[in-house]
Amino acid sequence: VAYQPNDALDVTVADNATFRHARLNAEGREAVALSTLSVKLGAASAVETVNVVVGGVLSRHQVYLNFAGADGRAVVNGAAMLNGRQLADTTFLADHAATGGVSRELFKTVVDDAATGVFQGKIIVQQAAQQTDGKMMSACLILSDEGQMMNKPELEIFADDVACGHGATCGAPDEELLFYLRARGLPKAEAESLLVHADVAEVREGDPAPDGSGPLTLARGIEMGHIFMLGRKYAESLGLKVLDQNGKLVTVTMGSYGVGVT
Repeated sequence: VAYQPNDALDVTVADNATFRHARLNAEGREAVALSTLSVKLGAASAVETVNVVVGGVLSRHQVYLNFAGADGRAVVNGAAMLNGRQLADTTFLADHAATGGVSRELFKTVVDDAATGVFQGKIIVQQAAQQTDGKMMSACLILSDEGQMMNKPELEIFADDVACGHGATCGAPDEELLFYLRARGLPKAEAESLLVHADVAEVREGDPAPDGSGPLTLARGIEMGHIFMLGRKYAESLGLKVLDQNGKLVTVTMGSYGVGVT
């Protein structure tokens, strides 16, 4: 069934407050899914968000961060597992307008069949945002000859006392690791899925705070193992699970699910 959900979440995080958010796109296979998360960070506030895409024939998730107060911290992670003729687009913008901001972004994409992944991200550091620390990475694992990944990471820096960087990679599964697993009796599909799981599950982990205050642990509202154990190809038989309002795992079939805490 073809349909189009379009959701938006606009959040203002007060000074010294923390916002944690997890979102799962498990829409139907013919859905066109659009979503936007916009966050304004106050002084010494923290934001942690993860977005996971396994559904929809066409999807776009947009994340906009505005570091309005000094010493704001943000961890923005995302993962997409695509096959068939799916296309998933992640668009990200971090606008550092105050001093001492820290942002970490990690996006993982797995592409199979004739699917297409798209990542476009930009970190802007305004002239007043001295001592900004921003890192952004997009990594793609391509499992087929027809799969495509389009990466466009950008930095726009107007301050001179900053530590910023970005990167993008695309590649196939490690043949030596596949051989190692298959030599121990695992079928090719299961061995490949284990490698995919190990690679993508990184988005579930928090990034250590540069000031040594401990890890910025991501919200655990999405049980990633249920999604990535065998990949989206086998999700119908495996089942996708999220935490309900009582903290219990429930199986979902399609739709978008979000968990947020302030």
